[in-house]
Amino acid sequence: VGVPVGPFAGRDEIEGGYLADPPDDTISRTAEPRWEGDEQVVPFQWDGTGQTGTMRFVWSSDGLVRSLTVSFD
Repeated sequence: VGVPVGPFAGRDEIEGGYLADPPDDTISRTAEPRWEGDEQVVPFQWDGTGQTGTMRFVWSSDGLVRSLTVSFD
């Protein structure tokens, strides 16, 4: 959401996206993850620019990521 790449569906598309345009910064969590319904919400901040955002994970019953939505504030 508001990210200048993607969306990607599936492992191959995600890998291809990162290989074609790898990130040039790292992120750090800005708060503990919390649950909103079936989504695990993880606030983050880019270490270089300070821009903030949120990652929202939905997990499968066997512990795999079923979906991930990244948004920037």
